Amino acid sequence: MTHQQSTCVPAALLAACCLLPAQTITVNPGPQVPAFVPAQPAPTACANLSRAWVEPSTGNDFTAVVGSRASPFQTLQAAINAVAGVVDNLAATNPGAMGIVYALPGVYGPTGLQSSTDALPIRMRNRVHVQGAGARRCILRGTGVDNGTTFWPSEEECGTPDVAAEILVDFYFAANPGSFPFDTEEMLDGFTFQGGDVQVLVNSEAPVLGRISNCLFDMRHGALPGHGTVAGPFFGIQMVHVYELDLPGYHDHPVNILNNTFVLGDHLGPLSRPDAVAIIDVNDPACWALEPDPDPELRGVGNPSVQNNLVRSLPSQPVVELMGLDGADTRAATGTFIGNTNAFHRLKVGGDNGIFYATISGAPPLPRVSTANLDPGFMGEVLGAAHVLGSYRDYRIMPDSAVIDRGSAPAGGLLTAANGTTYLDLACAELSSFQWDGEGYGNPRIVGGEVDLGFDEVHLAAMAGGYANEDASHNLPPGPLLHPSVTSTGGRGRYVILPPSVPDGTPLVVLGTNRTVNLTPAGQIRGWTRQPGTTGPTLQPGLPADFRTAYLNLQNPDAPTPWTGAVSLRTTVNPVQPSILHVYGLLVRPNGFPISDNEGLGAPGTYFNTQTLVLDARGNPLQVSNLQSEYR
Repeated sequence: MTHQQSTCVPAALLAACCLLPAQTITVNPGPQVPAFVPAQPAPTACANLSRAWVEPSTGNDFTAVVGSRASPFQTLQAAINAVAGVVDNLAATNPGAMGIVYALPGVYGPTGLQSSTDALPIRMRNRVHVQGAGARRCILRGTGVDNGTTFWPSEEECGTPDVAAEILVDFYFAANPGSFPFDTEEMLDGFTFQGGDVQVLVNSEAPVLGRISNCLFDMRHGALPGHGTVAGPFFGIQMVHVYELDLPGYHDHPVNILNNTFVLGDHLGPLSRPDAVAIIDVNDPACWALEPDPDPELRGVGNPSVQNNLVRSLPSQPVVELMGLDGADTRAATGTFIGNTNAFHRLKVGGDNGIFYATISGAPPLPRVSTANLDPGFMGEVLGAAHVLGSYRDYRIMPDSAVIDRGSAPAGGLLTAANGTTYLDLACAELSSFQWDGEGYGNPRIVGGEVDLGFDEVHLAAMAGGYANEDASHNLPPGPLLHPSVTSTGGRGRYVILPPSVPDGTPLVVLGTNRTVNLTPAGQIRGWTRQPGTTGPTLQPGLPADFRTAYLNLQNPDAPTPWTGAVSLRTTVNPVQPSILHVYGLLVRPNGFPISDNEGLGAPGTYFNTQTLVLDARGNPLQVSNLQSEYR
């Protein structure tokens, strides 16, 4: 077993996972190298967590204070560095010190309206976690300008080191520096990545214990509505293992890659580069060194745990979605489900695509798809094909998607790949990849013990059609981004509600609030101790356990006044796989609703929240949906 998580757990789990003796592992394939094992029990995470907040629109790096919700940073990197400094200072007397940076809704990167002005790449730091408020709200966007270098696996042997590239997130500085008694699995959670050559890079001579979860990797290349022409990435996640001359051999990067969606193909828009790869694991044989690896073949040598991910390309795309991974990397050995947990094209895996190389030496089993290769059924594509409402960019899965409940959640706190790499889930929700999904606040990752594949968890009523998928914001001109009050040429409203299975004609009430962040005290809003306009959460008695949570006041909501309607069941053909029919409940927002009640098109920092209440024929509540939030 490979240990990654340095946080406190029950004694039984410590005995099984944390207090491991010194051991040796064999990379796949290659020389034997020492595994990284913590030298002492892990710390108590929540009790030793330094926190910082980032608000791209109103934050200030010069006046921000670590630990203060009322004084947020403007840029991710400034917050990460500040928290890392606090953690370093505490480490001498508190070896369990760690930090977390909360990214509030907005666009992160150098340019764009409501941008954080972050210089890229974002550099993860040792023992500092980064959590976005949701992949539909926190967008990390590249500009097409090289900002670093990476190993380029463009030959069958040796490859090319130090190739200039644009990198969005770099885990290099999160590697164990050897100055602490244990290492930490740094979490990157709840973002959408757009552009860049490499969206997330793990490339280090030292072991990297990272975790990437609940994220959306938008890998499309070309003209994107509202954003001009975007150069799509070559790699969504690139893991590079550099030959260590002193070992000799390769350090493992036992990274946990959990609950993410990689979009290489889109029925309504541009496709990825033909040589794009969602996840690649490859070695750098150091052919440039005096004593390189005697086997210069480029191959996958790592042991990542790749669980509950959805990789999507169109059938006609000549891409290899996963490269350098084997079946042990993508199969769950412990968890609520044992077996293959990822959805991808069963034929688009292997060791090369004619451009890049990361062979699977020794012919171990290739990764296997867990869904019989069924198309996931993205909301934006299905609704867009059915209603011709323009630029739907909504990569959440449909309520009847083939990938619902096909994943594996931690069992007894553990989710372990067949290669031994383990994710350890904690009671502390702040550091869990299984607390919230990619929609963020109020959207549980696990429902009834089951986990969907991809960055979102379809459970309660979903609101679609009103969102611009790139950032859940309606304030980003130019382009035909969807707007809450503008109707299509056919007269249909933009908001569409997709509830779970209910009878035709079931009443729905949609509640809403409209608030800005410029309230007093500002810290309550920026820190999201409560989302603007919410009351809770509270539990509605008499509803089933999974349908009780309410964030808006269901008896006396804030403005705007609720709008109501009834479920009208519709059947839609999947535009990618026509043999699949989607039957769902549809409620279109009625025309003529007062615009003044839900516009809120003020300065950046305005939030609009909605929540759906499902009633039976007598008006009794059946279900309360998750909180659906927009950032304007």
